[in-house]
Amino acid sequence: MRGMRPLIFPERAVGDITYIDIREAVLRREFFLEYQPKVNLRTGRIESVEALVRWQHSSRGRIAPDAFLPLIERTTLIGRLTDLVLSEAVAQCAAFRDQGLPVGVAVNVAPSAVTEELGGHIDRALRAHHIDAGRLTLEITQTDVFGELAKATEILQAIGDNGVGLALDD
Repeated sequence: MRGMRPLIFPERAVGDITYIDIREAVLRREFFLEYQPKVNLRTGRIESVEALVRWQHSSRGRIAPDAFLPLIERTTLIGRLTDLVLSEAVAQCAAFRDQGLPVGVAVNVAPSAVTEELGGHIDRALRAHHIDAGRLTLEITQTDVFGELAKATEILQAIGDNGVGLALDD
């Protein structure tokens, strides 16, 4: 069907990481977030944090993002991982707020995760934690690999119109 991304079962792994490894890691919730502060250079204050996805494999230990992100971005698992990252990042934003730290959170989003479902995932996460949309920024990665640019632009425009910040990541 047009607009639907097929589930890709890569024949080759990236390094020694396979689709099955990643699928099981998503199910076991082995992915977690680390937060990198973004500091206002004029004030020296932390204004936001960037959520960075990491993988603590149950038997191999910590796996670098460049070993798994290229593979997961080519599968429908990217939507599931993006939803998990958004949910956790927004929950952490609420935890910061509850601790008296009014900082926003930025989440990297791969072009393959920019689907019609993305706006709903964002809305659910924001409502669940009572976070204003302006506290969330999506950093779109690798913008040169958008499949359907017009559709992605429409989706991102709607998300931005709802108050979520949009940025292009390096």
